[in-house]
Amino acid sequence: MNTIDVPQSSTFHGFLAQKDFYMAYQLACLGVTISDWRALGIESLLNKEFYFARKAFMHIRELKYIDLCETADEMHNINNLNETWLQSEIMAY
Repeated sequence: MNTIDVPQSSTFHGFLAQKDFYMAYQLACLGVTISDWRALGIESLLNKEFYFARKAFMHIRELKYIDLCETADEMHNINNLNETWLQSEIMAY
């Protein structure tokens, strides 16, 4: 029996472009690069999909982004999330 690595990045990025975070996350679990995990986390965070953002950042152990997810989620729940602030925080990291 031989194992064959099949790259999943192109399909993964297709799901990200469609903003289908559930399928992108499912595919990422099969095997993508760290930069793809980070892209999933950032895109999810920008689209206020905090669950998938947290899961992606937890997978690659990016603590600063996990803290940002928590802060943004709390701000979103009290209707105080400024999108410009969120984008600037992501770019700063």
